[in-house]
Amino acid sequence: MAYKPNDNIDDAKVQGYKDSAHSGVRLKSNKIPASVWNANNEGYDYGSHALNKNGKHQLALQFIKEKKFIPENQYSHGDDCYYKKNWCHIEERGGHRYIRPSNCSKFVLKSGKKYFNQYNFQYAYHGTATKNVASIYQNGLVPSGAKLPNGQRVNQAHGNMFGNGVYTTKIPLYAQLYATPERWKNYYVQTVFMVRQDPKSVWEKGCEGAKTRNMLGRDDFHVLYGGLVDSNEIQFLAKDHKSIVLQAILVKIHDVDPRNGEYKDVVKIWDQMK
Repeated sequence: MAYKPNDNIDDAKVQGYKDSAHSGVRLKSNKIPASVWNANNEGYDYGSHALNKNGKHQLALQFIKEKKFIPENQYSHGDDCYYKKNWCHIEERGGHRYIRPSNCSKFVLKSGKKYFNQYNFQYAYHGTATKNVASIYQNGLVPSGAKLPNGQRVNQAHGNMFGNGVYTTKIPLYAQLYATPERWKNYYVQTVFMVRQDPKSVWEKGCEGAKTRNMLGRDDFHVLYGGLVDSNEIQFLAKDHKSIVLQAILVKIHDVDPRNGEYKDVVKIWDQMK
């Protein structure tokens, strides 16, 4: 469904402006201190010149080539980019809220490239362990208990408190919590799928507070975006998994376990919100 702000969001405190690089409108809430907003809207590196100089992106590229969980000829590498710190970045695209990822490489899939400018299909994210990437690529996101072409059934990984179906989220950080870090070389790696989904086929839900409080110490994700995301629209539940299209895989390379590094850094940003 399209985003509908609730009565607690003061539209007078929302500033929107066009971003020449996108067809969306970036949004800013005055509930976010200017210094915090400016420091966490760094944008992204794009193009071979910038990406060749980006050490983390080169590591991510090496990672996907070593793992081979998606055939190399299925990537659209000309559309790759590396997202910098964008913890407070949010846009309005096609009547939906798009939240830009942070500190990760985006590897676009040829199968999902055609949805780039189809903003009637909203952006969402699904975090997973790297061991599941190949199966998800081959079979798509399917609900627990579904039978795959090879005869195996999908195991339930994280619960289904709102019912059986496919769970996604508009918040990259929330999806990241479900991406179990893998130790690779001297790094920790997480994988998150960027998807596009038909908003008519999904329901918005609140978040599972127990897991997020355990991982981050808090679960009020809407605070991080200054009221531009409501507390009851953290998760999406799709009953029809065919309404979800894989557009890209995001690869995050950490120097330390994110539970001891990046998550703590984000909580510090959270704590600065008005």
